[in-house]
Amino acid sequence: MSKTVRIEPDEGTPASKWAQSLVGCVVADRYRVEAVITASDVGAVYRAQHVHLKTRVALKVLDMAAASRDVARFEREGVAGAHIKHPNVAAAMDCGDLPDGGHYLAIEHVPGTTLRDVLKKGPMQLSRALRVARQIALALGATHEQGIVHRNVEPRNVMLTGESGDDVKLIDFGSAKVDIGKLGSEALGSEEDDLTQRTRILTSTGVIEGTTAYLPPEGALGSAVLDTRADLYALGVVLYEMLSGKRPFDAEEALDLFKAQRERDIPRIVERAPDVRVPDEVEEVVRRLLARERDKRYGAAADVAAALDAASNAAVSASTSPSSSETFVTAISRKIPAQARLPLAIAAVVVPLLLVVWIVASAGSSKPTRTERDDDDEVRRPRKQATSTPRSASSASSEPSLDGSAAFVADSADVEAPSAAASEATEAPGVDDLRSTLTQAAKDENWAKAGPALLALVEADPEAFKEGAITGATVSTAVALETVGGKKSDAVFDALATKLGSRGLWILFDIVRTKGGTKGSDRATRMLKDPKVAEKAPVALKVAFELVTAPCSEKAALFPKAAQFGDERAYTALKLLKEMDCPRRNQGTCCFRENKELDNAIEALRVKLGKPKDPKR
Repeated sequence: MSKTVRIEPDEGTPASKWAQSLVGCVVADRYRVEAVITASDVGAVYRAQHVHLKTRVALKVLDMAAASRDVARFEREGVAGAHIKHPNVAAAMDCGDLPDGGHYLAIEHVPGTTLRDVLKKGPMQLSRALRVARQIALALGATHEQGIVHRNVEPRNVMLTGESGDDVKLIDFGSAKVDIGKLGSEALGSEEDDLTQRTRILTSTGVIEGTTAYLPPEGALGSAVLDTRADLYALGVVLYEMLSGKRPFDAEEALDLFKAQRERDIPRIVERAPDVRVPDEVEEVVRRLLARERDKRYGAAADVAAALDAASNAAVSASTSPSSSETFVTAISRKIPAQARLPLAIAAVVVPLLLVVWIVASAGSSKPTRTERDDDDEVRRPRKQATSTPRSASSASSEPSLDGSAAFVADSADVEAPSAAASEATEAPGVDDLRSTLTQAAKDENWAKAGPALLALVEADPEAFKEGAITGATVSTAVALETVGGKKSDAVFDALATKLGSRGLWILFDIVRTKGGTKGSDRATRMLKDPKVAEKAPVALKVAFELVTAPCSEKAALFPKAAQFGDERAYTALKLLKEMDCPRRNQGTCCFRENKELDNAIEALRVKLGKPKDPKR
């Protein structure tokens, strides 16, 4: 079993007490709660058992105080999971309201590990990667047939289960776009209008839900414009990552990623992973999934599954080619005659041993002085770290979290900068150490470690937050800590609003832009709308914020303002508005391809920013 990282509410907090209070109780007269999997300030996920059927379920319970956005996500996940009947999709089994005004959702319990945890070990073998990708494609096919777009296909939402560990279950439909008309009013009854209205809360144009790294180029305009081809693009990123161990682009910030997608070709897998060899037929499938223009991607998930079958057959027939996980050395060794391998193996062992003996003998003839040894020890001795709070124990199961994303770990200590006494007792970490600690902790999802490192770096080197890697780690840390709220999150968001100048406000904007649907995004939005914060924001940020949060009907009025005061972010947003396919619905308000004011704004910003003229225009 893999280790699942999660944020646990502080012991003694209302969230923790509320979550624990249901353990041992029977919910909705049929689900006996066995244990808390994870909890937030508005709900919890439990391991539970149906008291009559004796089946294990994952039970999500939402508190009556939950915001309408949380309720909408909750209901969307239930509706989507209930209508998709496929062995590669985790089913929603039951949902309803509780006497106190809360809500519950019972979903299929999926034992196993996430694809994300598997990929931490490196690239997968070609055959296994293709098997997993094919099952994801089949799951998406069943999803799309119901008029549902997942919108958050990424490794942590792919569970690997079964005896082989290769059976796929697609989970987390909390960000899904649900076509109510496609499902039919009979299926939803009189609640159709209510659900449709609540769904609109989550699909405002310009706000991004889901994981940015797996979004297609058109995702820069927000989740509202994503269709089934966005899911196929995400599958392409996942397949690329399974084959190479890396995603196509390393951009840390959303703006940099969308720019790379627009301006750079998808690198061949061998360019990202020189030791990996992938058959041309497989690479072609990946590249078509990742096509910049969505009309050039596969038209349907079924077409992807068929293409993967054909590529897999071609790979099997080309058995002399190195597999996806073979290195050059492995590939070459397979071509060496058997009778020559033993002498080469002996030489490979003996020669390094002789070299070691020679080095040791040479070292003995020239011992360093005490001063030299001390200097050498000082270089090798690890630098003392500032005292930090220990991580809480992680559970061994990979259960879905309340909001469908991976769960997180944090401890019960407040996130505060080291005190003067602590600084005297231990040597304070250097700026480079803090940078490294923050980025690595965020990568490992060790938020208990990332939070203090972030706050210490704010005090030690505010300029560091101009770096893409630091910004990306800060966004992830802030959003993760806000999941449970409290002093940890307050300290980080206060630092962004008051201690980093305009750069901190831009990071709040990045949270709004790229983490839509999260509590962190909601908090950052409220902060940027606060007059006291807004008065400190540069005009370019205000323009970008308005472009992102304004509904389609109000965007056109912002074009002249964007032309006059906008920056690179506004330029990218305007170009994407121009190049986007018009949606089938609301073409009068959300279609800007023929809008002259938009053309003028783009041209004015191009000249202002010194951009080369687009040959297409």
